[in-house]
Amino acid sequence: MFRMDEEDETKTGNPAPAIVEKALFDTRTILLTGGIDDKQAQRVCERLLAYAGESDKPILLVVSSPGGHVESGDMIHDMIKFVAAPVNVLGTGWVASAGALIYSAAWSATSKFRRAKSSACANASTPSLPPPRVKRSRRSKRTPTATIG
Repeated sequence: MFRMDEEDETKTGNPAPAIVEKALFDTRTILLTGGIDDKQAQRVCERLLAYAGESDKPILLVVSSPGGHVESGDMIHDMIKFVAAPVNVLGTGWVASAGALIYSAAWSATSKFRRAKSSACANASTPSLPPPRVKRSRRSKRTPTATIG
């Protein structure tokens, strides 16, 4: 008999019970929660490769992350683009910084699924852009119209 409150520690130090890992593998679901670091990126990329190697069925990546190490986020983003199986991303909770980068990776030629729960909050850093140029209309020199370009 298996009790859900008993967690079995694997040799890799993963605290998730084996029954949960098996259920996630069977449903081709990856949970990315918390800060993104090298270990988290390695875990997600291993699963993406394993699921893609198993079949070409879609993979669901659930993201709830405030961000973290940029290069680790890039690793996950690139792996989503690399695997042959389409990767669908569901944003929930707080999706920011490197988490938002990963969330944006889902929109590609193979996967058109990128969703966010209604309670999710997404935040992406934007580079500093110069303010838009203001051109004056020929009709009136007093009413400026903004153009970007």
